[in-house]
Amino acid sequence: MNGMGKQTHENGSTYKGQFNDGKRNGKGKQTYPDGSTYEGEFKNDERNGQGKNTWSLGSYEFTYEGEWEDGERNGHGKGTWLYGEVYEGEWKNNMKNGQGKYTTSNGDVYEGRWEDNNRKGQGKQTCLNGNFYDGTWRDHFEHGHGKQTCSNGVFYEGMLRDHFEHGHGKRDYSDGSIYKGEFKDGKRNGKGKSTFSDGRVYEGEYKDDRRTGKGKYTDSDGRVYEGEWRDDKRNGRGKKTYLNGDTYEGQWEDGK
Repeated sequence: MNGMGKQTHENGSTYKGQFNDGKRNGKGKQTYPDGSTYEGEFKNDERNGQGKNTWSLGSYEFTYEGEWEDGERNGHGKGTWLYGEVYEGEWKNNMKNGQGKYTTSNGDVYEGRWEDNNRKGQGKQTCLNGNFYDGTWRDHFEHGHGKQTCSNGVFYEGMLRDHFEHGHGKRDYSDGSIYKGEFKDGKRNGKGKSTFSDGRVYEGEYKDDRRTGKGKYTDSDGRVYEGEWRDDKRNGRGKKTYLNGDTYEGQWEDGK
């Protein structure tokens, strides 16, 4: 077969378009038994070049319009899902690969690098609720160095692991206080320094977001406590120095 023609298969699929040496070559439209369609360019019986594929299975619907190679989505294209999700960018082997922009049905937007349908590499996410992240990603999660702004006014810059602050970083709170130090699984863990908006300063150890271990606390009026902490309170041996130079050194329990 050569030139324009129509081909019908036993399973009910039909092709109408250009042929060359008995194969689909050139422009044409393939309609499948489930109602899915492909309209665009063919080469040697495979989808190659520009084309549009509309695929539906029950309540699932997906439309892709863009570049094809050997029957797969390869190159630049746009995918649209039933409930409004849209991806426009690079594809490889039918998956999102390379640079692309993904918009969810609720309006959240990710723009950056992809690998095998996962966000991986440098990218930005802007959420409708005001959350924003700019940094590196791994397997769909914020991972590596990045900057994170939350809708509650908290700003973080530093290392993350699987979405949570992990490693060294700096967190700025909406009330003006600042923490700079170590994090683990989204909480202050390890050594760090907290500076409060009223002038108070704590520098020392944290565990699960609480002052635990050894640390130095300077009150806003200049009084200083240096010693042991547990669960955010002075617990254990410590020394307190007052403004007039007096000191108390001894055991503390629950801040007393």
